[in-house]
Amino acid sequence: MQPLNIESTDKSLGIDLKPGVLNFSGCSIVNDPKQFFTPIQEWIDDYITSDTMDTEVNIKIEYMDTASVKTFYEILKKLTNINKDQKLVVNWHYEYDDPEILELGEILQSKLDFEFLFHEYNEEDED
Repeated sequence: MQPLNIESTDKSLGIDLKPGVLNFSGCSIVNDPKQFFTPIQEWIDDYITSDTMDTEVNIKIEYMDTASVKTFYEILKKLTNINKDQKLVVNWHYEYDDPEILELGEILQSKLDFEFLFHEYNEEDED
């Protein structure tokens, strides 16, 4: 299975998907979230029907508009179809002074059939 990489912009997420590790980072304020997220959804569809392995999902969102949240939720929901014999770890990273992003992760987790691990970080520590 080929990796999927999409460079981040000021308005779109950076995507780095490869078997076993799925990374999402940045902002999502795209005009047409369905169009942006379609290749990601297709990759996930292929991934969950292939011989899946233990999977780590790393999410580090700075901002996501409402339309993007809906489509992103659909992507995460697809991960509930990963073989139950495989381990799924979802790491939700949020900046220490951004309770909205933490709350977004908590809301998404409450609607899904798997738990998130929440990791607080300080942007100043990452420079």
